[in-house]
Amino acid sequence: LRKALMLNPDDGPALIQLGDFEMKAGAPLSALEAYQKALIKRPRDAWLHSRLGRAFAAAGNPEEALDAAEAATKFAPQNPWFWFGLGEAAAAFGDRAQATEAFAMAVRLEPQNAEFRKRMSEFAPERDCEATND
Repeated sequence: LRKALMLNPDDGPALIQLGDFEMKAGAPLSALEAYQKALIKRPRDAWLHSRLGRAFAAAGNPEEALDAAEAATKFAPQNPWFWFGLGEAAAAFGDRAQATEAFAMAVRLEPQNAEFRKRMSEFAPERDCEATND
């Protein structure tokens, strides 16, 4: 992978793979570097924004994690996992209202998902059933 990047340092997919490897290795700052380079070539890639959000969160930067998670939902609003990620980022940032709305959207998009419903019920038990009845 590093050899491929030496030959083509702007290879977006290789940079994303490197970032994924760095995240698994517990090196979020190195992952961020790779993801941010990939973002130059793929600015509208929702999955990449989602990965950036997780890396920012792991690096202890909840505000940047929240921004990246919001971008993921902007570029792929029908993906419930991106809304779930936004909920997690908002919760870590301390924005309970935004977290509740994001978890509710995840449940609306995928009501059978037990993980989404559990997290939603932790934030707003009264909204758990409501989220699926919209």
